[in-house]
Amino acid sequence: LQLNIKKTQNVYELQEAGAQGVCKTHYVISEDAKAERIHLTKTKDLNNCQERIMKDFGLAYTEKCVECQQRGKALRGAAAYNYIMKPT
Repeated sequence: LQLNIKKTQNVYELQEAGAQGVCKTHYVISEDAKAERIHLTKTKDLNNCQERIMKDFGLAYTEKCVECQQRGKALRGAAAYNYIMKPT
């Protein structure tokens, strides 16, 4: 994995292709200088992906959450990844 990070920017928002299609992806980068580590958090919004190449199937035994629907729009699809890297 190779990253080119701007020192003045620690949040990146882009469209990224993956198995779910082209989805909005956020990267948040923070540096722990004392431990010489870079913390990278990646989140993908799977609700509005374009050009989907993966078909979701199953969910035969799921139930709707009536309370969740009454409170408002529930989060339907998201993915989050945390990476701890050592710069070289």
